[in-house]
Amino acid sequence: MIFACLFGCKDHKDTQNHTHSQKKEAVVVATCADNPPFSYHRLGRMTGFEIDLFDKIAEELNLTVEWKDLAFDALLESVQSGKVDCAISAIAENEKRKSVMDFSLPYHDSKVAFIVTKDSNFQKVDDLKDEFIGTQIGSTHETVLEGMLPNGKIQTLPKMPELLAALKNSSIKALVTGAIEASNHVKNDDKLAYFIVPDQVELFAIAFPKGSKLLEKINGIIKKFKDDGTISTLEKKYFKEPLFQR
Repeated sequence: MIFACLFGCKDHKDTQNHTHSQKKEAVVVATCADNPPFSYHRLGRMTGFEIDLFDKIAEELNLTVEWKDLAFDALLESVQSGKVDCAISAIAENEKRKSVMDFSLPYHDSKVAFIVTKDSNFQKVDDLKDEFIGTQIGSTHETVLEGMLPNGKIQTLPKMPELLAALKNSSIKALVTGAIEASNHVKNDDKLAYFIVPDQVELFAIAFPKGSKLLEKINGIIKKFKDDGTISTLEKKYFKEPLFQR
């Protein structure tokens, strides 16, 4: 009888463990995968610092991730409307965004940079005060530009490749992005240069629909990854020192 009871108890426990190990919550996560080294396509799949970071977060929380590759402005709308569970895509928190969505703890701080053509004479923000300048639709760089260049002519486009093409055909004279992204584009194109804007730093965080139950759990993992060096290791993997800078 004792043997039978022990056997039965063990079988019930194993069944519970098996069920628990198989049960994963599915989450839909948006990114704009045209932004190396943060998120981009390589060899038929999405990769990058932010893709690896969220995949590690998902592993910690036993989540299954369905990735959605969206234009940046569509990505923000999808978070606000609850069409996705969250988004990670070099999203900087600001007051306007905080009024319609929630944000995690920051996972990365980014300097702001202007990409220009190497044969131009643009070396600082004031040189561009009367020029057409490009940035992604919906990005906080629109606000940055308005603050730095109140008389500047801002051209917004959905995707970074479109902005780079506009720069090369002189439709715009510069484009604004993060310093790491700028470094990445410049190292792959000998016709481009960039300069960093002093004292302009943005904090990147994961965006959630208001009241998301995921926020607190993910904040706990971000804090853990900061403390144990996981984020630092990923930064060293994907981010290199600038190769060319004015």
